[in-house]
Amino acid sequence: MAQPKEPVRIVIAEPAGRRGTASLGTAEALRRIGRGVRIEIVHDAADALALARDSADLVVVDHALGPEAERVIGALRRTGPPVVFVTDEASADAALAMFNAGASDCVTASDDYAEVLPAVALEQIRVWRARAARQAVRQRIRDLRSYLENIIQNMYSGLVVLDDAGCV
Repeated sequence: MAQPKEPVRIVIAEPAGRRGTASLGTAEALRRIGRGVRIEIVHDAADALALARDSADLVVVDHALGPEAERVIGALRRTGPPVVFVTDEASADAALAMFNAGASDCVTASDDYAEVLPAVALEQIRVWRARAARQAVRQRIRDLRSYLENIIQNMYSGLVVLDDAGCV
C-alpha cells in the first residue's frame, strides 16, 4: 500500500458507547496506511464537522450514527473532505441512500474489511488532495493574471511586447 507523502488526518464518527466501529476494526484498519496517519474518533455530527473542516483528509462515518451520519455526509457533500460510510450490514438500499446523500464511498464490514477500507481511504485521500492541488493552482493563476493586469493598467510609460523573433 502506497503511503501518502504528507501526514494523513482521518476523522472517524461513531456513536458514543457503541462498539460498532471499534468492533469493525475501523481505526486499526486505517492505521495500516502508515505511520503518518492521525486518527481522531468523535461521537456526534458537530464534532465530526468541526474536525473535518479543520484540514481533515477523510471522514469515516459509522452507519450506527443514524441521522447524524446523514447530517455529516450532507454537510460535507460539496466543500468538505470525502466521506466514507461504513456498515456491518450489507444493504444496497442503505449504500444507495448514502451515495445519494453525498458519501464518496461505502464499505461493508466483511472478511476483507481490514484490507478494503485502507485501500478505499487512500484512493479517496488521493482524489481529495489532487482536487485541492488543482484548485490551488487555479487560484494562483487567477492571482497572477490579476497582478499582471494591475501592472499593465498602472504603468506610466509605454509597453512593447516582443516575441521570440524580436517582432512587436
